Amino acid sequence: MKPLFSILFFSLSFVMTVAFQTCAPRGDGWKATKPRFKTDPAFLPYIEEFEYYSKINTRAVPIRFFHRIFGNTAGVCRFFMIKDLVIDAYIEIDQGTWESITELQKINLIFHEFGHCIMGRQHIVITNYVETCPPSFMYDTVLSEVCLETHYNDYIKEMFPLWTE
Repeated sequence: MKPLFSILFFSLSFVMTVAFQTCAPRGDGWKATKPRFKTDPAFLPYIEEFEYYSKINTRAVPIRFFHRIFGNTAGVCRFFMIKDLVIDAYIEIDQGTWESITELQKINLIFHEFGHCIMGRQHIVITNYVETCPPSFMYDTVLSEVCLETHYNDYIKEMFPLWTE
């Protein structure tokens, strides 16, 4: 019985050592792994627009089309965090939604998802508002064309309060 226990103990110790050795960041310059895909070129103009206003390089967060995201979701920021630090992130955009929305709505969608992935923002929750247009790109749905045309500059100022030309 003792040899069986010793073999099991040794095997379990070996597996645990190998499994957990690579789980934590190392203090010697450990970096997040490179994304498994590159950003689809269709998103480049919208990325450049976000970078113009935010002054943030977004190239570490790739964007790709996904054929069908759950429910009526237009896009999603997927990220891996350790404590409060985002280690790796990418964005998926529902291809059917992308093909059916306007240019301003595409900007809204990309800004919204970068708001989650890059800026750490959450959805804006609105209760008892009189206005027909939400006050932010961070509302939980793609905004209407009318709201985007009417309030675009307000949305930019709300999203990027330090932005100057």
